[in-house]
Amino acid sequence: MTAVLSENSADGTASNEATPSNRPPGPDGKRGSTGGPGAGKRFKPESPETKAAKEGAPCRYCGKATTNEPGKGNSRERDHIDPKSRGGNNSSENEGDSCRDCNRSKSGRNPDEWQKR
Repeated sequence: MTAVLSENSADGTASNEATPSNRPPGPDGKRGSTGGPGAGKRFKPESPETKAAKEGAPCRYCGKATTNEPGKGNSRERDHIDPKSRGGNNSSENEGDSCRDCNRSKSGRNPDEWQKR
């Protein structure tokens, strides 16, 4: 099942509340979410301390260790679990660490639509 991109209120305006995904959580415990004030927006920049602490974090999709060194297949990227292009928000529930290969392969699909081949 996929998350609702936005729900309309009785007067036809878009809701300003985030909608959590109803898919099972990934290995990091996150499900993703859409809507709300952070919908379609980038994540806030990470502090150098946070970035350094995440060196070697496993990819939420394939599990391989990631690196903070840019340009490699296992470079760590911050993934919108529910895609930004489809209303995914910039909340921590919608952010997952992924390797560059998985994140770019996943593209604008949610985890239910994308399967690592």
